[in-house]
Amino acid sequence: MSDELLNLKKMAVKLYFRYSSGLLTLEEYLSLMKPLDDAIDKLEMQSLINYLQDTPVCEISSLKQLH
Repeated sequence: MSDELLNLKKMAVKLYFRYSSGLLTLEEYLSLMKPLDDAIDKLEMQSLINYLQDTPVCEISSLKQLH
């Protein structure tokens, strides 16, 4: 796991603890969590794409999407 992804996940956990401790409202938690969640998703998908990039399954899937 990349350092950036690990740091984002740590920040997400800290936000959750602040919310569960009552330091943040649900609305505050969700508004702060949304950009973190999007960034985490982007990094996780990029890691998966990089891992699968030269595999036959990925190449077949990419070809099907082109048609």
